[in-house]
Formats: sequence, C-alpha cells, structure tokens
Amino acid sequence: MKKFLAIVLIIVVSFSIVRAVGQSQSQAYYSGDGLMYNNELYVVTANSGYLELFRLEGSSLNLLTRFKPVKEVGMITDTVTDAVLFVEGGQLMTYASSGNRLYKYNVTNPATPSLVFKTANTNWDWYGRLEKTANQLITVGSKGVKVWNSDLQVIDNYDVINLTNPYNVRLSNDGRLIFNVTSSRLEIFDRDFRRVTQTVNLSTNDVKGNRRVAYDEPANMFYVMDDAGFKRIGLSGDIYKSLKHDSRYGYDAILSGDKTSVYISNGSTIAKLNKLNFKFESAYENSNASWKGSWAMGMDMVTTNDSEKIVVFNNSGILILDSDLRMLGAYKAKADQSDKIGKEIVKEALSLTTDRVSGAPYSDVLVKGTGFWPNEDLIITFGAVEYKAVANANGQFVRALSVPSIRETRTDIKVVGKTSATSYSTSFNVVQPK
Repeated sequence: MKKFLAIVLIIVVSFSIVRAVGQSQSQAYYSGDGLMYNNELYVVTANSGYLELFRLEGSSLNLLTRFKPVKEVGMITDTVTDAVLFVEGGQLMTYASSGNRLYKYNVTNPATPSLVFKTANTNWDWYGRLEKTANQLITVGSKGVKVWNSDLQVIDNYDVINLTNPYNVRLSNDGRLIFNVTSSRLEIFDRDFRRVTQTVNLSTNDVKGNRRVAYDEPANMFYVMDDAGFKRIGLSGDIYKSLKHDSRYGYDAILSGDKTSVYISNGSTIAKLNKLNFKFESAYENSNASWKGSWAMGMDMVTTNDSEKIVVFNNSGILILDSDLRMLGAYKAKADQSDKIGKEIVKEALSLTTDRVSGAPYSDVLVKGTGFWPNEDLIITFGAVEYKAVANANGQFVRALSVPSIRETRTDIKVVGKTSATSYSTSFNVVQPK
C-alpha cells in the first residue's frame, strides 16, 4: 500500500507544470484554452486547481465560475489539471481532467454548470493535459497519448510520455505528428508509423520549461522558441533560420490564422513575426500590464469572423490581445477568489428510470430523473401527452405519469430541461388490453 501511494505521489508531483522562473504568488496563470461562442470570447483554465471560466465583456475579462468536481469515495484528488472548450449541439461545453478521471460539463449557463458525463480509467493513467481536435478529445497522461471519441471511449493510444511537463506534448493541426519537448530535445512522433521519426536538440536554460511548437503543414516546417532563440526547423531536423531573443527563456510559438506570421512569447514580450524573414510586425511589452510578476508564457489563438484574438497567460493574469497585439481586455489574478468558488452544480450524470418497463393504458408509472439543473422547470412528454415537473436542488425529480392510450406497443418518455435544454429519454412498452 505504501508503495502504491508513493507511485501516485510521484505522478502528482511530476505533473506540476512549471510556472514563471523566479516568480512566486498565490495564483499563477500559464496555460488554458480559448473559444468564440455566440460571438463572445470565452477562456478556460485549470491552473489554480479549479476549473475557471472567463468571458470577455467590453474591455474586461470577467471570471464567471470557478469549481471542482465533487469529491467521491475512492478519489485520490479533486484537483483539476486541465480543461478545453468546445461547442456541441449549439451548447458551450468543456472537458476537464482530474487525476485518472475525465469530466464533460455543459457551461452554456456559467452560473449553473451541468455535469453531462464522467469516466475514470482503472490503470491509473494520470491526465496532465487535454487537447480538442475537430471530432476527438486527446489526453496526455502518464501512460501516453490517447484519442477519444465523442462518447469518451478510447479509440487509439500512442507511447508518447512526458512526466516532467505534459504541456509540451502537442499535435499538429492535421493530427499526424505529435511534438514532445522533453529535457533539451524535441521528439517528433509520426502517428502513421507509430514511432519517433526525428529528434532535434534544443538550447535550454530550464529543461522543465513550458514550450509549444507550431507546425506549418504545407511547408513541412515547424517553429519553436527555445531558450536561445526563435527557430524554423524542417522535419529533417535542419535549422533553416534562427533569431536570438532578449530573454533567457522561450515559451510558445503559434501560427497566425492565415499562416503568414508567427506569435511568440519569451516572458518579457509577446511578438508577431513574419514567418519567412522573421521581421517584427508588432509586439507587446509585458511590462505594459503594470502588474507585479507579469511573465508571458502560454498563449492560445482564437479565430473570429474577420480576425483573431490572442489569449496570453501572463503569470499574474490573463491578457486578451488583437492580431496587432493591442490590448482588448485583461483579468488580474487575485489572492482570494473565494467569492467565485463553488462545486459542480449537477452532482449526477443524466439518467431516467421508471418503476416498470411496461403497462396498460391509463395505469400509473413512476418516473425518476437525475442530472438536470437545480430547480429548473421540466417538460415530460409521454406519447402525445405533456406533463410538467420541477427538479430539486440536486437536479433530481420524481413524477407519476399515466400510460397513454395509443396503438403503438412501444413509445418514449422524454424529459427536457427548459433552462438547460438538456434532454433524456427512455422507452416504455404499452400493453394493449385483450
């Protein structure tokens, strides 16, 4: 038992993503995910150990909600390690990881986030990072990289492991290559060949530092910020161009939406460079934020209808910049955010059960449901008859219905939450009188 706990402790400690060198504070932001939803910019991060959701409102980036999963029996931790946003069925959703567990939440109404689904692996694969592609979820864990379908079932896995810093494991946009910056080298894993096809040495002052690689598929080139400079490197491992920067540390590189420029961060500066000649197109000096401990590390690019926005995780806060790196909004970290702390609102996954699976017309059947939003109004449809119900504070309800008089021998009982738009149905057999 002691040996098992020691192994778990090692994994937890190993998955502490590196913060700014030489900085210390109660709250630091260094990574996250951004998304446009209904023409508004949302940002999610788990750097505090909580799932935190923000929205850009005017010139302010406002914290909407901050919560952890419900601590259940057998859970070693409820600390959230990463989260990503996506849209499904017109609803704003997020995947979140915590230890060996994955969660799917509906956060369309941030005040009442709803648990949609959860799952836990049994081989103690500790999830350190999440990535969302067009139709798949990618987890980076202590057992490698796994590919999941929309039903949260593993459909493939790859032996790419980075226990020091899972932040540094990234997929190319086409999904074929996996870049893994570990220690002082970059390994390129080809999913088609299922092996590392190239290794490139990097200059590093901090072998545990965060580093994101940008891959230009049409040119078969990738861009990386190491601690010596900004570099364009071919898949052969040859360096085609390099540019020294004015910091001892390099972090992220992200291609612009039109793939003509690259955004880079090195702690003190966020810059936009022409990808071919490396000439500066614009820059944002991090000192402009006037925040103690400002240090730009992780970035994310969010494409809008006519441009793009850059989300910068600035250690002491989160910045939103336009494509010319002009400030659009910001959130400054606070030592005490207890006013926003909460637990997940819905404590159970969606379910619908009946006290029996069949019945004669006009007989009673008892329906029980879970996983809806607290205190929301519900519409229940049984055949062509509509009923009303109200969920309790835990998102549960119980309602007696009358079996409809219909010709069909099989019909559905469907429940829809009026606020959450969450729906669930179960089948019921109508036994016709003889």
